[in-house]
Amino acid sequence: MMVKCAIFDLDGTLVDSMPYWETSAVKLLEKEGIKAEENLCDKFLSMSLPESADYLIKTYSLNYSNEEICQKIDDIMLENYINYVNIKPHIIDLLESFYNLGIKMAVASSTDRELIVACLKKLSLDKFFSFITTSTEIGKSKQHPDIYIKCANHFNVPYNETMIFEDLPYGIIATKSLGFITVGLYDKTSEKHQKTLEKYSKYYFKNIDDSFVKKMIEIAGK
Repeated sequence: MMVKCAIFDLDGTLVDSMPYWETSAVKLLEKEGIKAEENLCDKFLSMSLPESADYLIKTYSLNYSNEEICQKIDDIMLENYINYVNIKPHIIDLLESFYNLGIKMAVASSTDRELIVACLKKLSLDKFFSFITTSTEIGKSKQHPDIYIKCANHFNVPYNETMIFEDLPYGIIATKSLGFITVGLYDKTSEKHQKTLEKYSKYYFKNIDDSFVKKMIEIAGK
């Protein structure tokens, strides 16, 4: 059974943007003269951006609407995506191989569409992805399988012929019972979540290298 669809998370999976997300809310709070709690970013890893904004508003008594907080964070991150974020090692080799095999590819991310589009275009990755969807658009975080189901249904591909690539365990756990082919990829920023990611992923890779790409091509072609 050949893989016909691949769904990729953006941050920490395709690109090395997680360290910038770690500091975005801290910078927002600093502009308001507020010192952020330790490990603030870790609280947001399983949340959509609106959920994170709600947390900031309630925890720090910010006098802004949810939409205003989301926009402020997006503005900080847009600058990072345009100027600093890079493709993670060997990911381009994987995307080119899947593209040449005719595998349909989608981005499913908690990040807002505007930022995803800007990031993919800046790094010349946009040609690989014919579908993008976000947690905000779905209305649910990646603790629910809806975002992955949306992608598979868009391409009309069965779940057991669809790969999911993630650097965090939430989406992997959410889709465990549905038959998706789940692939966990190591990211240093989410170090303490890696054991859980490895436990629930069908395939897990600590080292993203040439052998990883070859293994993915082999699995996709079975």
